[in-house]
Amino acid sequence: MNRSLITLLFITLTIGFSNGQITYRSKYRTALYLETFAISPIVSLNLENTIKVNLKSFLALRAGFGYVPGARDVVKKKFVGSGTSYPASATYNFVLNNMKKRIYRRVSTKCKAAPAKISAEWFGEVGAGYSFLNFEEKKDDKNYFWGIIGLRQQVVFDIPPKPRVVFLRLQYTPRYVYSKTGFSFNDLQLNPISFGRNSSFGVGLVGMNLGVSI
Repeated sequence: MNRSLITLLFITLTIGFSNGQITYRSKYRTALYLETFAISPIVSLNLENTIKVNLKSFLALRAGFGYVPGARDVVKKKFVGSGTSYPASATYNFVLNNMKKRIYRRVSTKCKAAPAKISAEWFGEVGAGYSFLNFEEKKDDKNYFWGIIGLRQQVVFDIPPKPRVVFLRLQYTPRYVYSKTGFSFNDLQLNPISFGRNSSFGVGLVGMNLGVSI
């Protein structure tokens, strides 16, 4: 049996025995992140915790505190009705990378090369969220229920004394709103901040998150 055939057989067996243990590197338990739009629905600071971590996926819960600048009053020519928001969500995240390539690379170099100190991984994300909005002047608290569809990139910095994970996430968040005036679907708007006292943020927002593990 020649050397090439032996090497190929060794790689095949290694992959076969390792399939049950293939996992992503950018794991963390708690992270702090800043969110713009999405379920904030304008800007919020959030704490996220991964309560269930699997080999190729994880379940994350988050809660935060945000600020809503209000709408523009065309008569007074200023923004009125500012308030605060309290977003919370649960999302399921699953790895999009082909992690088997790492095994091939490690085996092909006979494991002489150390794992990279910095590596990036991609995740798909689905979930649901809720935001309570409290407006100081309008006296019209609102309850927002959101769907969440997202794409997340996590970068692990495996550098002593403690590895850190930094992530960037883009989300599309269709919503349903409940206020004192009752349930209603809102018209889709290109401008996420509309004008007028009774205006809304629109049916769906595209939001961005930037966070770091703590």
